[in-house]
Amino acid sequence: MDTSDRIKQRMNASGLRAVDVAKLTGASKGTVSQWLNGIAKPSGGYILALSKALDCQADWLLSGKGAPNNFAISNVRSESDLAGSYPLLSWTQARQVGGDFDFNLEDNTRYRCPVSCSDSTFVLKVQGVSMQPIFNDGDLIFIDPEADKTNGKYVIAIIEGEEEVTFRQLIIEGKRLFLKPNNPNWPEQLVPIEESFILGVIIFGGRTF
Repeated sequence: MDTSDRIKQRMNASGLRAVDVAKLTGASKGTVSQWLNGIAKPSGGYILALSKALDCQADWLLSGKGAPNNFAISNVRSESDLAGSYPLLSWTQARQVGGDFDFNLEDNTRYRCPVSCSDSTFVLKVQGVSMQPIFNDGDLIFIDPEADKTNGKYVIAIIEGEEEVTFRQLIIEGKRLFLKPNNPNWPEQLVPIEESFILGVIIFGGRTF
């Protein structure tokens, strides 16, 4: 079973059509057709949106490893388990990523990430409705400060004057960068941003129950 087969399997299980997948992920119908025919694999921001729409893990969707929708989350604190697990930060704490932390991460809940990431990765819990329908309030997102900041990726960024960081989709037009919410009803649709204010890229999203 390859990636296209796993996509079809989850679509059947969820009762989704190709047109539904296109709407939920923001991909074109042609792109979805390529996924289903095995011509191309979903990548970048699409894999997060697709795994969300199909209610499955991105790693399973791409490689077949693990279970489709069994998020292996752990907050065990033994020395051996701390390796490969990443701290849950508050949205205020996340502003200090890349600098000197003035708080202790020892007591922070830690989660394992099912996809490859750097040691600098951290976790945030989604707040509000600005990134619906792809991301919902309470979802966990894994942010890797070392991941490539390319067009269409979901990112965490600092907005001047705001105490907390902002979660948006990165839009690159020529040399200009913008932050965009997923929710079409959100008042501010495009906010200009400097690359230096982008703290990291979302590499995985999941939910605890």
